[in-house]
Amino acid sequence: MKVEHREDWIGGVSILVIPPESYVDISSELPVEIVNEWGLEGIFVSANKPYLTVEESFRDAGILDKIIFVDCASRLAGDNPSGKRVVLINNPADLTQLTINITKIIEKFGERKFLIFDSLTTLLIYSEFSLLTRFVHSLGLIMKARKVTTFFLAVEQEATKEMLKFLSSIADNYVQLKVNKEGEVTVV
Repeated sequence: MKVEHREDWIGGVSILVIPPESYVDISSELPVEIVNEWGLEGIFVSANKPYLTVEESFRDAGILDKIIFVDCASRLAGDNPSGKRVVLINNPADLTQLTINITKIIEKFGERKFLIFDSLTTLLIYSEFSLLTRFVHSLGLIMKARKVTTFFLAVEQEATKEMLKFLSSIADNYVQLKVNKEGEVTVV
């Protein structure tokens, strides 16, 4: 599955709404495409996947040295990975600490940088709607000011509709993705 490079997404904030049945594939392949085909380097924030579950696939894809992984899931799973390319977050509900870490890390990259946030849907488990909305709004503005190509991923479901509707007002791109019968990702 491939999300085609869109020049108008570079340097902006995009919310990608993904069907549940395609979420794992798209969220796994998006960082590979952004690094290898778009020529960007940056941060992958995960509330879904612990670092040790993606480290090997990132290494095999040749992108491990182009990404710093901000891991909100490992400590919850009882793991404690270490390395220069991983930053552990103790509690995914600590949105202030998350913002501080992301803001510090993004400065380590050159002009062509990205942030992928996987996922807003998962963070709703740990944070109230209003707190999460303020967090995304604030982080989106910070990333926009720094011209960071930013993707907030969300699973298409009833629980996220209200939040995503509000956040669409701060996003440069609000994109609903669909996967056709041939496995191609299309923008609705």
